[in-house]
This record gives sequence, structure tokens and C-alpha cells, in this order.
Amino acid sequence: MAEKLMIAIEEGGKQYPQNNGAPGFAYPEYPWEEEGEGGSTNEVYKAVRNCLHDLKFDNDNFGKKCWNPLGDIIKPGNTVLLKPNLVVSDHPDLECIVTNPSVVRAMIDYVCIALKGTGRIVVGDAPMQRCDFSELLRKTKYKEIIDFYKEKGIDVEFVDFRNFISDYSTNEVRILKNDHEISDNYISVDLKEHSLHCPKDVHYKRYRVTNYDYKKMRKYHNPRHHIYLIRKEVLEADVIINMPKPKTHRKAGFTGALKNFVGSVVHKECLPHHIRGSVTFGGDEYLYPDFNKCARTWCYERIDLANIYDRRFFLPLYKRLLAYFDNKVSKKRKDNFSEGSWYGNDTIWRTFCDINRIIKYADKSGQMHVNPQRAVLTVADMIISGEKDGPVHASRKEVGKIVAGFNPVAVDMVICKMMGFDYKKIPALAGIISAKADYPLISQDVVEIQTKIDGKCMDYKDFNLSFDFIPTKGWMGHINS
Repeated sequence: MAEKLMIAIEEGGKQYPQNNGAPGFAYPEYPWEEEGEGGSTNEVYKAVRNCLHDLKFDNDNFGKKCWNPLGDIIKPGNTVLLKPNLVVSDHPDLECIVTNPSVVRAMIDYVCIALKGTGRIVVGDAPMQRCDFSELLRKTKYKEIIDFYKEKGIDVEFVDFRNFISDYSTNEVRILKNDHEISDNYISVDLKEHSLHCPKDVHYKRYRVTNYDYKKMRKYHNPRHHIYLIRKEVLEADVIINMPKPKTHRKAGFTGALKNFVGSVVHKECLPHHIRGSVTFGGDEYLYPDFNKCARTWCYERIDLANIYDRRFFLPLYKRLLAYFDNKVSKKRKDNFSEGSWYGNDTIWRTFCDINRIIKYADKSGQMHVNPQRAVLTVADMIISGEKDGPVHASRKEVGKIVAGFNPVAVDMVICKMMGFDYKKIPALAGIISAKADYPLISQDVVEIQTKIDGKCMDYKDFNLSFDFIPTKGWMGHINS
């Protein structure tokens, strides 16, 4: 029997509100009466609200003061985590990179309604190592949201999930925080033989994630273990609101609901992104064997290690060698792929599939169970998305939509179609759908996805809401029609 899944898509305008995210309209259920009116209607808030209605949350009470759309999944006393995509603080156009605070603000209001003054609200993510978390909150106006709820007597915790932070403000990298020995802010989850990396175990010494100590990854991923260090607040949550910023992605094709949970891990060394070397020799860093590419990777890794451990005596030599091999590689046209940033990457999707299974099936102590351990709702911010060289250097793409649903695979299939991409050519979706996993993320039956676009129902196979995103260079011509 097919599993029927509803995904809501609502129009939210082509720009974000300039105020603190207040709706601008006195919705009956709005909990902060004095802030509800005045000014033009906040289209983003309205879109989030309509998505919750489309998903039939507390349907009988819609339009009434007692409407509690999240009441079916959030109970008084619960811990609720909102997981936005924060990424970096130094992009010139953060609106196309970071989940906008106006979307998060709307969801927090409905979380407050459900909690009824009890419980715990956490907003957290593990952005890139160079991100200045405080500066990001200031630039994006998340700080205004924190202050707003503080005035209302609501403690909304904003948490930086990282245990590794560095400073790129000068020509040299400085490590500001490298707390690998901290054990009280994360939970270690070992998937062992249940990891989707198991078929690749023979290559475990070549697992890589750029800008980190590749040798540390062997501790977490090897033929005996597949360990992820998940931030405690994530597994302590009774309910998670997953709030991605969909955009193109060099290594995964695109990033959406599934990829967003990579930000729940405190150490990036737990996150295999690609396997070093060419496809010919079992890698997926690039396609064809190439000595110059191999040498260039060696130089990059030595530079990373020198910066991480403050061993900079040989840095000038490594940089000169890197420039030499970069020049050699640039003259070749046969294979332009590098760092696993292309459609042949067969590693990163396994990583975020593992993490999503942990999010769904691991209890608060990190033990895996057959049944789901918490509700996870996705509310994706596509008011403004990112295309071309994503995720970090993405270009602005105005879409004007909020996308919401319970199943992250189905949400990503819809997002993928909206981008104009073929999900069957993206390992993150094709692989997960076909995976015979012990902890499935989607039914193995033929899946029926029904979309509700601005209140009108339409089957997934019939809707043609495409915005023709331009993919990254490594995926160009492969996933876009």
C-alpha cells in the first residue's frame, strides 16, 4: 500500500519583512496582541501560517483564537529545537545563504502557543568553522528576535553547536576554539554495520572533509565504527522544526531538508564528504587519475594541518607547491572536478542519510530504536534561495515560497522539482529512496506525494512549478533538464 505524503507550498512574496517578524495582522490565535496589528501584512508570516493550515494541523479550529496548529506534535513541557541553516557570517548577500529570522520567528510563535508558557525552546546550528556566530545573529537580525522574546518573558536559547572555530580575518588561519576533548555537549552515536558507509569501508583511510584533520576521521569511520557526535540539544528535543535554506550545493547537487541536519554534528571530522582520489581507484574526488590533482590535494592537506596545529614553518613551501600544481591542473580540460564537487560524489549523501536516521530513530541517550523517537517537521525558507556556486558562494534566486511537510525525503523531492532538477540523478534522493536500510527515511512502497500549492491540491507527478535553478559547475548538464 502506498504511503501518501502531503507537502505544502505557499506564496510568501519576494522579500523579507524589515520589522522584527511580527505578522502585521491580528490573526485570532496570535499570542502577543499588542504586536499583531499595524503596518502591512507580513507575507512570510502568512505563508508559514497557511502551510500549517494546508497540513491540516488542528483543522477544526482554524480561524479561532484557540487554533493551536502544532498542538498535535508539541505538548506543554516539551523541549523543541528549531534547526535553521546558518552557514556563514561574511557572505555579501546573507538572504540567499541563511534561513531568514522572519521565518523562524513565525514558527517560534506557534511553538509558544503549543507550549503554553512551559518547556524549552532552542534555536541552534553548527555553521562553517569561519562563521562569527555573534556577528551572524547581529547582521541577520536574529538578535532582535532574541530581544523580542526576552521582553515577553520567553527564554529562546540560541546555541552554536560547533566545537571547532577558526578565524580567517587575516591572511593566516587562527584556531579560536578546538575543543575535541569536550564530552558534555554531545552524544556519541555509533551506527556500526547499519551505516550506509559500510560498503565503502575498504577506503576508510581516504575519507575526507575539506579544511580539517583527515586522520581524525579514521577514529570515527572505519571497518568497526561509524560514529557521529550529535549535539545534545538535538537528541534531547522532543520535537524538531527543521528549517533549511534550499540552494545548490557543490558536493550534493542541492541542499534542503536532509542536508540541513549535518549542522547537528559538533565535529566535522565525523562527516565524510568525499573519498580522496579518482573513481578508477575507488575515490570520488574527481573522475580520472591525475598526478597533479593528487599532488594538489596533498598540498592542501598539509596547509590545513599546519594551520590547525600551528606548525607553520613549511607553509611558504606548501603554498608555492600548491600554486605550481594548481597551474598544472588549470591547463587540463579533461576533468575539471575536484574535492568531490561533482555529480559523481558517492559519499556525502551516505553521511547525511546516516545523520537523518539518527535524528529520527535515536533516543535521548543515542540508542537506536525501531520506531521514531521524535516528531520532525520541515519548514523550508525559499523566499530567496541560492543558485550557481552554492552553498557558500551561492547567487541570489528569488522564489517567494515556503515549503513544509513531515517527511524530509518527500520535501526534498518537491524542492528538487521546484529547482528544475531530476531527483533520480541526485544520489541524496535516488540512493536514499532505494536504500534497504534498517532505519528507513521513507517507505519502500511506491510513494504518493501530494502537493498543496497556495491551497490547491496537485499530485507530485503533475505539478510543474519550476524556477530553473542554475546548478554548480560540477552538476551542470547532469541534473538540470
